[in-house]
Amino acid sequence: MIISEEQLREIDEVLRRPKFTKYILPLEIEELISLLSLKIIVPAIYDKINDCRDKKGKANPGD
Repeated sequence: MIISEEQLREIDEVLRRPKFTKYILPLEIEELISLLSLKIIVPAIYDKINDCRDKKGKANPGD
């Protein structure tokens, strides 16, 4: 599985949201993140990509 460090942090942050506390304990989140860290491949990121949709939410402004 290929996951960036940012994605791994996001998984951790999302699982720690209050709405998930009734489903998963903080210790279980730590264990999951730890296990994922052992199994994932973290790609080397050389440049940040800033491609995004235009302000109207269209992929191509001419559409």
